Order: sequence, then C-alpha cells, then structure tokens
Amino acid sequence: MFKREVFTTVTPLPFYVQKSMVVKSLQDHEEMINLNPLVVAYKRCDPPRNAPVDEFYSLWYELTDKIRYIPGISGKVSYKACFHDLTAGLQTHVYAPTGLDIREKWSVEGEPPGEPRQPIELGLTNAPREGFYLREDVNMYCSGVVSGFVKKKLKLAHETLVQRLIVKAYLLRLSGEDSPTNASISSSRSSPSFYGESVVEQYELPVSSYQTRNALEIRATVNKTARTSNFQSLRQMDENLIPRALQPRMQSSTTPRYELSSHSTKRK
Repeated sequence: MFKREVFTTVTPLPFYVQKSMVVKSLQDHEEMINLNPLVVAYKRCDPPRNAPVDEFYSLWYELTDKIRYIPGISGKVSYKACFHDLTAGLQTHVYAPTGLDIREKWSVEGEPPGEPRQPIELGLTNAPREGFYLREDVNMYCSGVVSGFVKKKLKLAHETLVQRLIVKAYLLRLSGEDSPTNASISSSRSSPSFYGESVVEQYELPVSSYQTRNALEIRATVNKTARTSNFQSLRQMDENLIPRALQPRMQSSTTPRYELSSHSTKRK
C-alpha cells in the first residue's frame, strides 16, 4: 500500500537576508546538494530514458545518501534527481528505489519590511506578515510502511539545510558579497540555451498533483545548530545585528520553522 504526503514548511528569513541571495543559493544546484547533511556523494548524469518530456532537459544528478536506520545500523542509497530553476526558486524531482517519489518546490516569498503586503495564499496562516520567508512544498509518494521514516529524515535534513543557508547569508553580509550586483542570479545552471533564458526562468514543471493542502494544526519547531568557534570578530559588532546562533557563547539558533501539517492519502 502506497501513501502520499503533501506538506508545506515556512521559515521566516532574518531582516538582513536578501531575496536575491537566497534565490541564487537555491539555484546553485551543487551548493544545495552539499548543504544537505544526508548526501555523501553526487555527480552529473544523463536523464533516465523514461524521464517525462518536461523533465528531460532539466539538469540531472545521481546522489548517494547515507541513512541511519537504527542506532548502529546505517546504509547508503543512490538515486537520480532533476533540478529545474524557477524565477523565485527551485523545483526538484527525486526518483529513489522502492518507488519513492519526492517532488519539492523551494521559493522565496514575501516583501521587504515596510513594503505593501501582497495577498497570501489560503492555508498559509502562519506565514510572516512582514519580510521574506522561505517556503518548501513537498509532495511525497512512497510505501506506507516507510512513509513516516522517510518524512522524518527528510524534515530533519532540510532543517539543517535551511539553517546553513541562513548562516551563509549572514557571512556574505559581513563580507559585503550580498550586494545586488554580486547577488545577481546566474542562469548558467539552467536548462539548455535553446529553450531561451527567459522561458526557463518563468515556466514551472506542469505537475497536476503538485498541490498544497494545509490543515489547521501548526507546529513551530526550533532548530539547533552546532557551535561555531571561528567568529572572534563578531564580538566587536553590535549584537543586535548578529543572529542569535552566531553570537559568542550561544549554542543554538532561534529561527523557527513552521510546519503546516498536511493532506495524506493512501492507495492500495
């Protein structure tokens, strides 16, 4: 019996994070892969012969994850995934063993502080009313026997990935590399040029089942990050401008990720 899980996670972004910088990071495929704590190896690959037409000309990677099943027992799993850039983020589709199918869409939404707020999609009741936020839509289809385990591993890995993105944004701010000029989005990793650059950035893979159905239950979680020891220069800066996770002597971050629990269906 297979089960489908559809859920959305919203992470408010600190005020110092520029939208263009986050979008640039999302569209740096190798960076996104390296930020995932589960991935131990990857390489570019050709699309499978049975790849859908709309995915065939995306960029494909073969990835290997190291999964800890129970304490003392772990293993490696290899799979293929396509990466497709969108105007405000990234779309991926994972084809893993045992019929596991994961479609994800990462996007940066919201407006800068002080700007008029655009209408928010129904169901995103916990989206911040001011500032930018990172939105992750997940549509997962797999065996009902392992769906809980896969969902847990996926969420934990992406919590770490998002926190690393935020820390990187802060380090770029310190180095002055997050200016609009330096944060311009590169199209070098888009699909082949015969599609036309503007087309690649604007169209979305037409997946009919890619929907977001949110329940009323909202659970806020606080992510923990490892202690960082090489930020001696931060002590001499205004601590009001420093993320709590990066302040000296702090051991955890306080960036909440709001998970909007979601729609599940089972199929025999």
